[in-house]
Amino acid sequence: GAPAVRVEYRSYQGAQGNVPAGAIRTMTRPVRFISRVENTMAAYGGVSETGEEAAARRVSDLLRTRGRAVSERDYFDIISQLGCGVRQIKCRSGVGPDGESAPDTVTVALLIDEYEKGSHIFSAVKDAVADALTKAGGLVPLGKTLVLCQPQFVRFSVSIWLRCNSMEEVYEAQRATERAVRAFLDPLSGGFDGRGWKIGVLPTSRQLLAYLKLRDASLHVERMAVVARVDGQDHAVDEDFLARVKNPFVMAVNGVHTVYARTV
Repeated sequence: GAPAVRVEYRSYQGAQGNVPAGAIRTMTRPVRFISRVENTMAAYGGVSETGEEAAARRVSDLLRTRGRAVSERDYFDIISQLGCGVRQIKCRSGVGPDGESAPDTVTVALLIDEYEKGSHIFSAVKDAVADALTKAGGLVPLGKTLVLCQPQFVRFSVSIWLRCNSMEEVYEAQRATERAVRAFLDPLSGGFDGRGWKIGVLPTSRQLLAYLKLRDASLHVERMAVVARVDGQDHAVDEDFLARVKNPFVMAVNGVHTVYARTV
């Protein structure tokens, strides 16, 4: 009952071609002995940047780096030319992917657009990026080992207690607050400016509270608790927790958020 033939298909439509699993079920023409087709996983990758400005930027990056990576910006420019949906990187020499000391290692953490879809997408991107960086960076002659990894994603779960003036306000206040929390913590488009978070920077409870008040000055937050799940254990996100985090590749992602509300 398993598929007899596996094929890879490219649409060349950028991110618009990233259809969900089960969306491709027909062929342009019949093929002998093939009775049924289906994409068993969601499509991924691709970039939607086209036009003269995008082309000029790629050419400028190529001329500047001359195909060699020295700075972190050089690495990112070379990776961007691959068109594999890498949104952000962080490079560290002498550090392993878990933040441990690794003198002969250069670790590059990659945040991809579709990080939530699963590790198989990162695995597909990883090989192409490793090949490009090894050729461009001169890492092998230097005796260095190149390690590519995803950020160490830490799930932040937020519980908020609100005070509302009437029952009519409760439902909308709960929904709006949960949406705001998710928007603020989003690695790609979160933060105060909507540009996402830098790899290695974890948001704080004070920043989240300030963001909520900035969006709605009338919001009455009585209490808020932020919990981070690390290695299967929950930790209160306070100054002590943030000081204990030594991995330079950590990144917060949305966990399970709960908004409670009561009326005065």
